[in-house]
Amino acid sequence: MDSVMTLFKTSLNYYPHNKSLMKGNISALDAAPILDHQFERISTMAFDGQERLWIADSFHSNGSLFRIDTAGNMIEYARKLTPENPSDPVVTSKNHQLLYGVSFDEEGNPITTHSASREVIKINTDLAKEVIYQSPKYYFPVGNCMIGSKLVIMEVGFIPGEGHKGPRLVEMKNNKKDVIYYFNVRNVVYKKIIQVN
Repeated sequence: MDSVMTLFKTSLNYYPHNKSLMKGNISALDAAPILDHQFERISTMAFDGQERLWIADSFHSNGSLFRIDTAGNMIEYARKLTPENPSDPVVTSKNHQLLYGVSFDEEGNPITTHSASREVIKINTDLAKEVIYQSPKYYFPVGNCMIGSKLVIMEVGFIPGEGHKGPRLVEMKNNKKDVIYYFNVRNVVYKKIIQVN
């Protein structure tokens, strides 16, 4: 139990490896799994304000979100976060239809993103899933974070015939969406833009 408590006091010493959640120095030979559970594909991990660890597993039950409390107890908080037959996915391969990013709104509700239908999903306290944003065609969300009352979403894109686009940052507040930064990674430039979506 002490090893689990240490996990929550030091967020720099955990990492996924071979479907397990590990604790210890990533280069150390004595690192060991802290749970008996085998994940299918850990995509993202994040701590909430109560020092609980949240883990997005993209391949478990069509996308699941697990929560581990400070005592080391794990529950599957939500499942089927990725649609089985998504509409207009940027990437059609199931291996690339993943959950990305976990953050929390002002009430502590988890927010995650998935690339399959290009959506940002909030899971309300009654466990109802609410789509709060959908990326435009050819873009998909790969991360999110709350900054005060603003949700910032990172998107990347792929346009047939043009190639990869972005990444770009979209800011949401009061249901208003603005693209605030666009990064051109090929030319290593970025520009601040305000463009209503």
